[in-house]
Amino acid sequence: MAVEALSDLTVLDLTRVIAGPVCSQFLADFGATVWKIEDRKGDETRTYRKDGAAMFNRGKLGLIVDFADPRGQKIIRGLAAKADVAVENFRPGGLKKYNLHFGDLVEAFPALIAVSVSGFGQTGPWASSLGYDMLVQATSGQMFTSGRPGDPPIRLGVFINDLSAGLGAATAVMIALHERRRSGRGQWLDMSLFDFGLFSLSTTADEYMNFGVPVIRGGDGHPFKVPVQPFEASDGPMMLAVGNDGQFERLCRAMGRDDLWNDPRFRKNDDRRQNLAALTAVLAEAFRRHPVQYWMDLLVPVKVPVSPMNDVDGMMRSAHTHARKMVVEAETEFGGTTKIMGNPLQHFSRTPPIMRAPPRHGQHTRQVLREVLSIQDDELRTLQSDGVIVLEAGGDPREETQPGLGNQNLN
Repeated sequence: MAVEALSDLTVLDLTRVIAGPVCSQFLADFGATVWKIEDRKGDETRTYRKDGAAMFNRGKLGLIVDFADPRGQKIIRGLAAKADVAVENFRPGGLKKYNLHFGDLVEAFPALIAVSVSGFGQTGPWASSLGYDMLVQATSGQMFTSGRPGDPPIRLGVFINDLSAGLGAATAVMIALHERRRSGRGQWLDMSLFDFGLFSLSTTADEYMNFGVPVIRGGDGHPFKVPVQPFEASDGPMMLAVGNDGQFERLCRAMGRDDLWNDPRFRKNDDRRQNLAALTAVLAEAFRRHPVQYWMDLLVPVKVPVSPMNDVDGMMRSAHTHARKMVVEAETEFGGTTKIMGNPLQHFSRTPPIMRAPPRHGQHTRQVLREVLSIQDDELRTLQSDGVIVLEAGGDPREETQPGLGNQNLN
């Protein structure tokens, strides 16, 4: 049996949708006990076909608690007092009306590490704005860098900021936990999609801030490395990413085109940038003569950066995808399994993550309130009757339910 690295960690999870749940998801995969609090409607991911909860909430313990009722707030504060970490992704200030503001929780429980994930952060003129991934792509400049020259900016086809902010928040938790070992003190962590969106522009921003290079949408090419662009082989597209002059020399030699390497128009990267159209025409004509695999077999051994250009079907069928165990079967909340992306942090030699089934809506309300807060059956009945909590399986607190969490080792 695999050792679970975070089996002694408890997490109060007040998150919804993607960015916040991704943070607590990483912690759950490594064995943390995560108390996922939802309202009667449930997390939006429960509406994402059959696998939304499996993607972002697997392995958590699910509770239904009414945030608006003072008794529900007391329950949540009671869990915060028992937790090592708390995570939320409400709009900044959104938890104040429930007396659950994370800054206040850290003051009340000084050892608590409280993580707030939002679109634009807890401070600044945009703090109160709704922070969907596509809005952050627009405001951070990501969209302005994407697309072909002369075309309007275009959205990236993936939720890059939701996912990077969630992973970044989990990293921040680990840093804060390490510091707490020395100080004994928790802290409030302010994570924003906007900050991670800006961070993704690091090299582009460097060119602009320090060298005055204007940002020009480069389409599918690189802003300053040549040749870095897709080419059509005889059976489909591939991506060439020549990052320096040595790689370009190896490309020319492997292709039997010493004439290109000896051509003064192409010898140095700056020369190739000036003569991009001419070089592209020559390379395009050559690459069309053979299939992608021919070029992979020719160029990869001599360390020329090249790859197939997969669509989603190609990615799913890729031998490398399966070698890295990045497409896995996961249990769903409805029974059965679904295919999802594997945990990208799975390759640990001793303590790999373990996937467990996501909770059914409110599956563990009874279990957690009994075991963690010692709430007795009579009080559970009253809380259910008053709509403060929801207990699964008809709401009878005397009816025991098992967690029912299967597991699949990803390593």
